[in-house]
Amino acid sequence: MKTNVFTSVIIFISAYSPLALIIAIQDFKGKNYRYDSINEAIQLFNNPFVTWTIVGISIISLGLLWYVMRNIERGHLITIKSISNRSSELVNYTIPYMISFFGFDLFNVTELVSFLIFMTLLCILTIKTQAIFINPILAIAGYGNYDIEYEENGIEKDGVFLSKIKPRKGHNYQIQKITDYSFLITKDITNG
Repeated sequence: MKTNVFTSVIIFISAYSPLALIIAIQDFKGKNYRYDSINEAIQLFNNPFVTWTIVGISIISLGLLWYVMRNIERGHLITIKSISNRSSELVNYTIPYMISFFGFDLFNVTELVSFLIFMTLLCILTIKTQAIFINPILAIAGYGNYDIEYEENGIEKDGVFLSKIKPRKGHNYQIQKITDYSFLITKDITNG
């Protein structure tokens, strides 16, 4: 599978799938836990259309993330020159989570539209600033986030890398480009 903006957006949306769960919990009616029909189950939330839409988008993004990560092509060969771990930057992604705890009202159209505009801008900034890999779902799945200087076809370059393999200096890897400076390590050539 070729990578592109679609992949970046899926990675971004999936990063905030736990936020959908928090929003659903906050919008939950909670009167009783037994529902005798699908219609009653749909009405679990105070604002069912918005909440189910958010939860649905989240579930779809997780399924697409799984599909994308499993079907990324091997890519081209590099040799790593230096590595620094940037997984600690995960804290920066928590700002939208804080919004959910400060009286975010799904019935208030202006708040909902403002939140959608904020998340759209955050998505664009995340992709443009190579912060796309700051994603707790990928971290839980075992992916690390690294700043790597590497050599490709005799030319030294650098970028932000996501990898399930712990990258090592001097080793050869196959990589696939996600954005201009964001890559995924797909295979360790040195260790097979």
